[in-house]
Amino acid sequence: MDEFETELNDEKRKKQAQSWVDRTVGQIADAEQRMKVLLERLIDKNVLLNFCWTDTTSGKRRLDQYKNFVRLFEYASRTMLFNTVVFNHGFVASFFAKTLDYVAQQVG
Repeated sequence: MDEFETELNDEKRKKQAQSWVDRTVGQIADAEQRMKVLLERLIDKNVLLNFCWTDTTSGKRRLDQYKNFVRLFEYASRTMLFNTVVFNHGFVASFFAKTLDYVAQQVG
């Protein structure tokens, strides 16, 4: 995860990742479904168990600290509003908080 986050600092690598996102989930109309499929393709659920969204007391790594990774999901969930691309960080944050809680509950 750390290596992927670092790779996304490189503009060329970021563009390659965005192109892959477009090919992989770009045809899915629902933004939340796009993020679900993307997450399944990028990370094994067992790896997700090591992450929380923002809880500093859980002893888990904070996924919100992986800014480039999160931005990839913002890119995947973007919408158009009057010919303007809209990135919704709040929607992505809610998705990750809900998903990480769900994964933790499945094990616990």
